[in-house]
Order: sequence, then C-alpha cells, then structure tokens
Amino acid sequence: CSFYSDGSVCSENFIGNPLPTPAIAPTNRVEPSMIYYNRSLYIIGGYSGAQLLNDIWEFNIADTSYKELNINGQIPKGRSRAHVLYHGNVYFYSGDIEAGF
Repeated sequence: CSFYSDGSVCSENFIGNPLPTPAIAPTNRVEPSMIYYNRSLYIIGGYSGAQLLNDIWEFNIADTSYKELNINGQIPKGRSRAHVLYHGNVYFYSGDIEAGF
C-alpha cells in the first residue's frame, strides 16, 4: 500500500480517487501503518524513499483535512509495515526499522 499527499491510496487491485490537495498534508510514503478511529484515519510512519518515518497524521474524513499529531512520551523509531492495534491506546509492533528492506 502507498499513501500519496494528494489523498490517493493504492493496492495491487485498487486505486482510490484522489481527494482535493490540502495545504497541509503528510509527505508521500509507502507502507505506512493506518488505523481508523472515531471518523478519522491515522497514518503512522512508512518509508519516504529516503528514510523511515515516525510521524503520525490524522486525516479527518468529514472535512478532508490533515493534522500532524504531537506525541508525548517516547516516540518509537521510524518504521514501515508495522502492525497497529487500538485498545484505549495505540499499540504497534514489528515492522521494518532499517532503510533498504
């Protein structure tokens, strides 16, 4: 899966329609972790083509806007293809933590 800042996503069998390009959006990336919660999609990390990312973005589905989240506490290393679970908190484990995987 790839995520593009114009809001389009793709898989082997599907290419989504792009959303209007917002003024603020995450950088293009491949294989981020994503989780849906409370009418928002959270985009976590991924690989930019140059480095592994550890940022977290919220995409508000209702108004198609993005917001980069500031995280308190220990921020994990950048990674792609991590597994994500929400159960009161966001938990993620595994994934690639070295560029050039």
